[in-house]
Amino acid sequence: MKPKIFFYVGKARWGKSSALFYIAEESNHRAWIKINNIDVFVRHTSNDDVPQSYFKFMESINPDCKPLIIAALCANFTDSWAKTENILDGLKKKGYDLFFWVMVHQWGTDDTIKTDEIARLRKYGKAEEYTKAREAKVRANSFGLYVRQIIRHS
Repeated sequence: MKPKIFFYVGKARWGKSSALFYIAEESNHRAWIKINNIDVFVRHTSNDDVPQSYFKFMESINPDCKPLIIAALCANFTDSWAKTENILDGLKKKGYDLFFWVMVHQWGTDDTIKTDEIARLRKYGKAEEYTKAREAKVRANSFGLYVRQIIRHS
């Protein structure tokens, strides 16, 4: 199976880490989970939470040690500190297939991820748009189904 990273995509303070809490069996610290009886590594924070730690992690990961990863990603292509394109370019060079589950609407507001931002993600991999504004646990369930389906068909 080719190495894959499944990104839970949103913007700053949109509840990405809250949703990953539910993916990781209601834990902020669990690093490994099983999906379809396969080990998957979970990175809980994103490039807008603890940027330097996130960048170091993405630079250091090895597809042989962590072939399947779930991670949060802030779809920020305008601020240089977010390093979104650098991160995605580096992961593609390492051989990862990238999958983006895009939370289009922020829960509780009218804020959205723009179509041009989604188009930029699609340059790096496949993007699934989640258009419902739902609470974290509901979003996590939908994201989990997305990941399971891709792993099952790999």
